[in-house]
Amino acid sequence: MTPRERMLAYATGGLLGLLLIWFLYGELAAAFAVKESRLQAVRDDLDKQEATVRRGRVASRAIAQYEAQSLPADATAARSLYQAWLWDWLQTTEMQQISVSPVSTIHRGDTYRRLTFKASGVGDLRQVTQLLWAFYSADHLHKISQAAIQPIKDSRDLEFSFTIEALSLPGSANTETLTVAASPHLAEVDREAVLEQIIQRNLFSPPNQPPRLAAVGTQRVELGDTLRLSIKATDPDKLDRVRFSLAEAPPDASISHDGEFRWRPTELGEYSATIIATDNGTPAKQDRQTFTIRVVEKPPQVVETKPEPKRLAFDNAQHAYLTGTIEQGGQWQAWIELRTEGTLLKLRQGERIDIGSVTGVLHSVSTDHAEIHTDDKRRLLFVLGEPLSEAASMPNEL
Repeated sequence: MTPRERMLAYATGGLLGLLLIWFLYGELAAAFAVKESRLQAVRDDLDKQEATVRRGRVASRAIAQYEAQSLPADATAARSLYQAWLWDWLQTTEMQQISVSPVSTIHRGDTYRRLTFKASGVGDLRQVTQLLWAFYSADHLHKISQAAIQPIKDSRDLEFSFTIEALSLPGSANTETLTVAASPHLAEVDREAVLEQIIQRNLFSPPNQPPRLAAVGTQRVELGDTLRLSIKATDPDKLDRVRFSLAEAPPDASISHDGEFRWRPTELGEYSATIIATDNGTPAKQDRQTFTIRVVEKPPQVVETKPEPKRLAFDNAQHAYLTGTIEQGGQWQAWIELRTEGTLLKLRQGERIDIGSVTGVLHSVSTDHAEIHTDDKRRLLFVLGEPLSEAASMPNEL
């Protein structure tokens, strides 16, 4: 073999070796690729199984939570207990015409039972809002599936009707009672703030108009007396009721809800009081008014004294006696004997009498006495057999 042939043989052998090595590398690479693919498939399958396990754990926790919220597993107990809860729920806001009734119980195999109820009543917007808050604050497995609310004509009340669904799970943690847990969804919410935001929207009536206080003006009261005022206010909304209160006032001053203001001052001076009239509209509106009170001295009390009847030195009334009363022709007469003169006066009702210190009119005559109305505005009872000077004064002077 010549050197040239030898070189060609070496080259050919090297090329064949390279081809063999390339072939073997390809086979090995393909085998590794298949193994890597199978390994990745195993990893993916393992990830899926782990995800399934995680979802199962989440579902298990969710089911445990649902079972804690569920009505009792026994359908009869569930219906009875939940209906009683609904009744108590409606009574929390003191609504009127409340009603609760079961509608249906639907069984979904061994998975769950769905109980449906109807609840209705009448109340104002605040009461309905408080009712919904109380419903969703309870951590039962329930919901309001349908709600109908409509205003009642010429009233601030609303008529409502709710269709309520609740679930009973076979693995319920509750047996003879309902859960008493509170819903976490409203735990951190300010209840009063939410209620005010809702009821201030005035969903079912025109915008509320404020009341109007009647003018009070400056008042004057004497020291030691009690100032009494009847405060009045009008409201353009005929359904509104107005209540009164004091913002600023002298010590011990008061006002009732219906507007009766009272104050008894203890010192002289000038004082001010501010009255507030607040309606019960949605939202509530106010009107206020400030008025002045002047406390003055009580003027000196003048005591009127009546003059004593004029007494004569010699009074014929001491010797004038009523000796008889006679009825003639439907008219009565009084017979009066003047013993100092030895005469008998026969006077009819309505005739004047002028005997000594007694002057006036014979007002009336009866069987045993006569009544005299004197010129000095007295009423005298002149009794049979007694002197005129001893006639007794009767009450209710003329």
